[in-house]
Amino acid sequence: SDALKLLSKEWYFFNYSNLYIYSPMMMFFLSLVMWILYPWISCMYNLEFSILFMLLILGLSVYPVLFVGWISNCNYAILGSMRLVSTMISFEINLFFLVFSLMLLIESFSFNDLINYQKMIKFVILLYPLYLM
Repeated sequence: SDALKLLSKEWYFFNYSNLYIYSPMMMFFLSLVMWILYPWISCMYNLEFSILFMLLILGLSVYPVLFVGWISNCNYAILGSMRLVSTMISFEINLFFLVFSLMLLIESFSFNDLINYQKMIKFVILLYPLYLM
């Protein structure tokens, strides 16, 4: 009788329950795109602006975090995601200045040029005060 009662009840479907899937999928996609920038031996993708592209992908990674807080429809989750986004942006600003100083030093925006420059001069000696930040 309980099974019959359970089957005769109205079924509930949540319209926005599948939206949680999109945020991890977007983060996974962004992490896979970062592997394009990795300087392989064969150099399939020799991007001239690969360092700037890396900073762009890292900047886009705040949107899935904000999306998770927004889609949960809970005030505390929204506040937590906004706090995490502000923390991520503040860390990205520091990372941008560190990477920008490397770009000024090697005078290029490519990871391949960075590796070639690092073969000649070790960055540990030149940028030690900058690494202490």
